[in-house]
This record gives sequence, C-alpha cells and structure tokens, in this order.
Amino acid sequence: MSRRRPALWHGRLLDALHEALDAADRLHPLDDPRGLVRIGNALGRGGVALKALSAAAPDLLKPDDFKEETT
Repeated sequence: MSRRRPALWHGRLLDALHEALDAADRLHPLDDPRGLVRIGNALGRGGVALKALSAAAPDLLKPDDFKEETT
C-alpha cells in the first residue's frame, strides 16, 4: 500500500463503491448469488482502498471522527 498517493486510493475507493452500487441496482432477483458475489467483491476492494487511504493520509480519518455526538 502506498503512503504517498492518497488521491490514487481515494479514486479506487470511489470506483469500488460505484461498482457495488451498480451491481446492487442490477441485482434481480434480490437473492441472486452471482450478483451478491459481485457486490461483495466490490465492497472488499473498497475496504482495501479505504485501509490504504487511511494509511496514506492518517490525518484524514481520525477515531474521533466516528464518535457519536450527544446533545
């Protein structure tokens, strides 16, 4: 994973998420095993890209960003 190219990993993350959404839109019937595998594979690639992006730009994703705000 490259620590020097966050833009590359950001692009790959967006591509993977778009691919997963496209596969979900085409899923018919909703329990089609092949369609579900395509969605799962795309989300897996998105997970890899997200992990690489967080390593490439650690200041972008901080644990505090994911805490729920209480009012």
